[in-house]
Amino acid sequence: MKPIQAVSIKYGLICGVMSIFAFYVQFLLGINPLINLNSFFIDIVIFFGFIFFGAKEFKDYKNEGILHFWQGITVGMIIIFLASVIFTTFSSTYYLINQEVFKEYVQNAITVFENQKPKLLETISEEEYLQKLEDVKNTTISDLAITDFFKKAGVGFLVTPVIAVLLRKQSKS
Repeated sequence: MKPIQAVSIKYGLICGVMSIFAFYVQFLLGINPLINLNSFFIDIVIFFGFIFFGAKEFKDYKNEGILHFWQGITVGMIIIFLASVIFTTFSSTYYLINQEVFKEYVQNAITVFENQKPKLLETISEEEYLQKLEDVKNTTISDLAITDFFKKAGVGFLVTPVIAVLLRKQSKS
């Protein structure tokens, strides 16, 4: 296995496990990470840390102190994909086992959507609102898992280019 893959896989696995740990701790603290915006910021910190240290390890220990932008992006993309798949697999299983958590999420989403009705009707029609509300009511575990995947991947896509630029070095000094 190439060093870039080995380092990325190691950090991707750990990042996925840490995402699960953060998710679980939030539930233990009474915070619902499915609807709480703080979970987004926690994800940013987790992904930034693991992508940063993965790219740094590759640069310092596997590539003689050199990290090209494309290498930083590659490390980040592998970490993002692996961590997102691990978390999504966990979350799907969690929702299947804990149906009440899933049902509570759907009910909370409906409540939030209904509370936002006046504001939403400023930008969409009543018919569109009713269709979207029906979509929320018909949310499935698969829908939620796909959303989880894209949330995690989206966070990773935000931080990876920043890290690749911060750590890049074209040649030895």
